[in-house]
Amino acid sequence: MSVLELSQKLKTRITALISDQSGSMITLSAISLTAIVGFAGMGVDVAMWYSEKRVTQSIADAAAVAATYAMQEGGSAADVESAARTEAIRNGFKEIAGNTLTVSNAAPLPIPGSAVPRADITVTRRVPTFLAGAFLENDPSVSAKSTGGVRTLGNICVIGLDEDAGRTVEFIGNTFANVGCGVASNSSSNDALYVGGNATLIANPAQSFGDIVVDGSGELITQLPPMPFSPRVADPFENRIFPPLTGACDFNGLTVNSNQTVGPALPGGSVRICGDFTVKPNRSLTMQPGIYFVDGGDVLFQGDVTGNGVTIVLTGTSASQVGEIDIRAQSNVTLTAPASGEYAGIVVHQNDIADNSGDNKFNGGANLSFVGAVYIKNQPVTYNGGSDVDGCTMIVARIVKFSGTSFLRNTVSLCESVGLDGDSSAQEQVVLLQ
Repeated sequence: MSVLELSQKLKTRITALISDQSGSMITLSAISLTAIVGFAGMGVDVAMWYSEKRVTQSIADAAAVAATYAMQEGGSAADVESAARTEAIRNGFKEIAGNTLTVSNAAPLPIPGSAVPRADITVTRRVPTFLAGAFLENDPSVSAKSTGGVRTLGNICVIGLDEDAGRTVEFIGNTFANVGCGVASNSSSNDALYVGGNATLIANPAQSFGDIVVDGSGELITQLPPMPFSPRVADPFENRIFPPLTGACDFNGLTVNSNQTVGPALPGGSVRICGDFTVKPNRSLTMQPGIYFVDGGDVLFQGDVTGNGVTIVLTGTSASQVGEIDIRAQSNVTLTAPASGEYAGIVVHQNDIADNSGDNKFNGGANLSFVGAVYIKNQPVTYNGGSDVDGCTMIVARIVKFSGTSFLRNTVSLCESVGLDGDSSAQEQVVLLQ
């Protein structure tokens, strides 16, 4: 074969090879699949980074809350950092190379009512990679910041102390309660604070350890959003030391059948009523300033009762002997608590040895006005208010129920006049600023 013929044959075969398309799809698919896998791997990496960013933010938030509580309790800088780190670990933070958590205490929060310095938390975590790891020398990291602090919410003037019962604080019927401060339930129940029927509650704040339920035509009006699942509220009188009952009986039961005045011989003294204390309908009683111990009896007011600097104490030598108080709808009762002494700020007190089977009823007719606290630790209180008058009524009881047409308002100056200045009942809330 000549050189010319060989050259021509080679040219023909090369041309045929170039024009042959068999197997091209396999080659194209191989090239395309590499790109697809690459993009998929990058997509998984990006999704992972976003997910890890959210997890990191949750860790920072939890650490900021824990640090703020530690500061609120007066912990040292080491205590604050330990609390933050413990909570961060509980929420998924791992103390490994590349992961960091820093805590710094800054100036007080730039919000009204804040006095506790804020806790600034920064969390950095390394995150795993898929395709991106082939191009990066080290795993990338994500960071999150969170700031926690405390602000004062306001005073609590209605507190349900029972930690288990449902509806520990309840507003039902046609109740209209403008309390001028806050309400709180310490119950863990899923209806710890309940507003139902046609009831309207205006309070700030409204909080509970369990859940808050607004049912039917009920209405809850607050400046701040309702706060279920909040910390329990401390009993403001828990550490108050009340003097033991001493002395002889001044009355073997006291029934007021005519208009009269009773009281201790000396202002600020005490009267011991051994048995029931009753004011009959259409009768008037003026109580001189002092402490009125009702020993082993009940209090029943059906007439008009007034008193300034007065505390009524329900007591007895055993739980079964401690009586209850019942103020009927036709009565007009206006009582102001003492401004000093062991019972300062308390207008009605039931000895805490009382069992929990009783019920105490405040049914206001034309007028039911208390300036001071009703403190009944072991029994329920049912409050059916009276006329729309300004006052200062604080109710601290095992269970508090409002029903009927109830009006309850609080005036700061009147509260301060009997020593209820809010220091013991002011509530605080841990907040996250960022």
